Parts: sequence; C-alpha cells; structure tokens
Amino acid sequence: MMSMRFVIAALYACGCVDLSEPPGWVAAGDYINTAVECRQTADPGACERIRTAWDRNYTDALSGSYDAQRTISFCLSTGCEQAIREDRTLGCAWRLVISGSGHPEAGETDTADRAHFCGPDMLDQQARTEAQAQSETLLKMLRKTS
Repeated sequence: MMSMRFVIAALYACGCVDLSEPPGWVAAGDYINTAVECRQTADPGACERIRTAWDRNYTDALSGSYDAQRTISFCLSTGCEQAIREDRTLGCAWRLVISGSGHPEAGETDTADRAHFCGPDMLDQQARTEAQAQSETLLKMLRKTS
C-alpha cells in the first residue's frame, strides 16, 4: 500500500502539480505575454529580464512583499516591455491591495500611482468597480496565505 507521502512526492516529481502558487491563485506563467517574442520588442533584453524575474516577483507578491506587489501592479498595468499580458483592471486591483495592506513603506508615490493607474485616463468606471472587487478578493486571499 502506497503512502500518501509517496503519492504526493510522485505527483510533484512528475510535474503533475504546481506548488509555486498557493491554491486559488492564477499561475505566474499565465501572465506572460505569449503573443509577443522578446526579440520582437523595442528592448529584447529588458523583456527577457522581466520574464525571468516574473515568477519570483509574483511569488513574493503573494507572500506580501511590497516591492514585488508594486512590480506586479506596474507590469499588469503597462505590459512591461510587452513581456507581460496587460490587464489594467488587475493592475489597478494590485494598486488598491498595496493601499489596503497597510505596508509601512507605502507613501506618496503609491498614492500618485493609484490615482494614475486606477484613474479615468487608464480605466473607465466599470473597470474601476471591477478593480475594487478584485482587490477585495486579493486581500482576502493574501490574508489566507500569510
């Protein structure tokens, strides 16, 4: 009779499960902009560096890292040299998470970034409402993983 540890180890070893993100979170790789190859971008080196660092930044953001959350938010809002799939609503949601997390490092730059990336130049009212709802979900999920 196989032990549960053996089954879990076998699933992990074969790559059948991904334990890099807590349950319920979208996998980091799902945010990579696969429609564009880095060599096609204006700055291929920057695109590659962003993609290489994305998994670590995403995992750190889920762990509550202020700097990683800022990076994730910025890249989702702008695409970061086309390395990441742009999702302005989710980028705004992460800005709201930063504001709502009580990070001691948060300051005026974050307030200005929230006003810009969640403002009418970037999102319409419906998208801002969606971002608010997403941020509330993200904050709940972050509390479960910390």
